[in-house]
Amino acid sequence: MVTTALCSPSRASIFTGLYAHQRRMVDNTHAIDPSLVFFPEYLQRAGYETAFVVKWHMGLEGRKGDKPFMLFLSHRAVQSDFIPAARHKGRYANAPFTYLATMTPPVDPGTRPMRVQNPRNSCHVIDFKYNSKISIAEYYRRYAETLLAVDESAGRVMGRLGTRGVLHSSLILYMGDNGFAIGEHSLTDKRTAYEESIRIPMLAR
Repeated sequence: MVTTALCSPSRASIFTGLYAHQRRMVDNTHAIDPSLVFFPEYLQRAGYETAFVVKWHMGLEGRKGDKPFMLFLSHRAVQSDFIPAARHKGRYANAPFTYLATMTPPVDPGTRPMRVQNPRNSCHVIDFKYNSKISIAEYYRRYAETLLAVDESAGRVMGRLGTRGVLHSSLILYMGDNGFAIGEHSLTDKRTAYEESIRIPMLAR
């Protein structure tokens, strides 16, 4: 689970192991404190080569392979808006979609605390979906189709580790930086304390 379900604050916790109140990074606009130490720096001191790759693959083919390494691969694919790769577009066009009871806005919003009600006064709500005009069912299908590219990428990375003969001596962690509501509580976003926001997948191999 994450304690700050927003991109930069959550990743700052992943990189430092610190809570938001300890590192003072609570939104996506404040610069990180230069005195903070990221975990790859400890690995560098121990003789590791480290790399951070975001949004595209820059090749790690030039490595000599004489040192242990750590690669942090950060995918951009499932950041809203969800735009599936052409090869995946329409894959789930006919997939069934189940509407949840919590997708219906509350009948009397006045009974809810303002902090809970405020997200409904934004584009992070089922009615607007980051200003998208498509249905929530189509929104979810596009999310699932977009995620297929991440699956392929993870497969390519594991394939490369296998080719280099280091797959079975490598620790692979697959995780998200925050959860995401796709209609639950009539919202389409994170940054709340709902389970959909704070729970993340994490697989270790």
